[in-house]
This record gives sequence, C-alpha cells and structure tokens, in this order.
Amino acid sequence: MFNIDRHIAIQAGWIAGPAFGVAMMAAPNYLKLEPPFSGLLFWGGIAVFLLTIVVVLVLSFHEEGKRKAVFGSILMMALGALIFCGGAAWYFWPARDGKPQTTSVAQLPSEPPAAPLPPIAKPEGKAAEKQDKRAEILSKLQNKYPQRIIVDVTPKFLMNLYKDKLTIEGDRAIVPYIGNWLLLSGPLDDVSGRTVMFGTEVTFERELGEPFIHMYFDDLWIKRLHVLTPKQNIFVLCQLTTAGSATAMFNHCEVIDQDSGLPFSVP
Repeated sequence: MFNIDRHIAIQAGWIAGPAFGVAMMAAPNYLKLEPPFSGLLFWGGIAVFLLTIVVVLVLSFHEEGKRKAVFGSILMMALGALIFCGGAAWYFWPARDGKPQTTSVAQLPSEPPAAPLPPIAKPEGKAAEKQDKRAEILSKLQNKYPQRIIVDVTPKFLMNLYKDKLTIEGDRAIVPYIGNWLLLSGPLDDVSGRTVMFGTEVTFERELGEPFIHMYFDDLWIKRLHVLTPKQNIFVLCQLTTAGSATAMFNHCEVIDQDSGLPFSVP
C-alpha cells in the first residue's frame, strides 16, 4: 500500500509542480504587477517547475523494480510539460522595451472623433446687400486709382492689431497700413466745424466697443458735406493717418457716389 501511495504521489507531482510553476509565470500578466514583482514571480515559476522535475525524477529513479514500468510514461509527461512550459514562457515573457504585450483585441479610440465645424454663417438681408455694395465700390475704386494702395480692411481690424498687446507692439503692427486708403461706411453722426490743422471733421454713429473714426475732409468738400443728413448711410474713401486701440484718424477723405461707385465731383 505504501508503494502504491508513493507512486501516485510521484505521478501527481508531475502534474501539480509544473502547473504551479506555470501559474506563477502567468500571475504578473493578470494581476498587473509592477516590473520587480513580475520578474520575481516569472523566474520563481520557472525555478519551481525545474525543481519539481528534478525532485520527481530523483524519486522515480529510486523506486526499486518500478523504473522500467514508469520510465516511458515519465518521459512522455516530461516532454509534454516542457512543451507547455516553453509556450507559456514565450507568451508571458516581459517585453524588452518595457511596454505591455499587445493583444489581438482592437483598441478603442481614446476620444470620439471631433464633430465637423458648422459652416460660417453668411450675412443675409441688408447686411448682405451692404457687403455686396462695398465689394462692388471697392473694385471700381481700385481700377480708378491704381496709383493708390486701397486695402480691404476695416477700422475694427486695425483696432484688433492692438488686442492683447503692448501699445508699442500694436504701433509696430499698424505701420504697414499707414498711408494706405480704406473704404469706410456707416450712418452719419456729425459734421463738425473746420479745423486749421486737419480740415472739416466727419464722424459715424458707433456702437459700444466700436472704434472712434475721425474723418477729415479738405476744404473742397465743404459744400458737398453741407447737403448730408444725420443717420444717412454713406461710403467714404480716406487715407489712414494714424490708429490706436480704440480710434483711427483719416485725412483727404472723399464721399462716394453709390450709384457710380466713384467719388463725387467737387469744384
């Protein structure tokens, strides 16, 4: 009876020992252990597996009268265990670059794809008509005065050159526009008296946050300015003299005939 129990224990050792060793090698992958503990369990599993084989082999060879009977089965079990352990070691071997092993499971994107941007709203109604009229007049002026540099920018654009900047930085950004001509438009606010230095000043009505626009006309335009009415929507071609974070000053201004798209004739 003792010999039979010992024989069963040895056969069980062939199964339990390697299985426990493989379980130790697989543990880091499922328990998400840090590298030091992963290495300890992995190499410890290999050691347990090899030690089990050595112990069971020694006990098996010392069984008198049983060696030939069990040697074939022992050899086959050892070969199967080696194949199984080699495959497990190849699968669970830590990556050299320290990155986790990749699997065949498709990785989901970390963030959902960005939604497409909504289309830029185009002006409609009177705003669209005003924009089209401005583009038409601007084209005619550029053809009429090729010697002038007429730029398609607004006073608000000039004011934004100073946004979130030091004044000296804004002054440097505004330099390329000084001396160029701009097409201005808006409802008339006032026509002031003539000044000796600049001429007659005209201003537009403005909303909160809009820049102060000072337009100065030469004396030849005084009679034409007298026939303007408050809130009348006018187009004016002016030469930029200076600008800042909240104001812009223009000289040599000319009122545009909206029918022809060119300045009115003055004596």
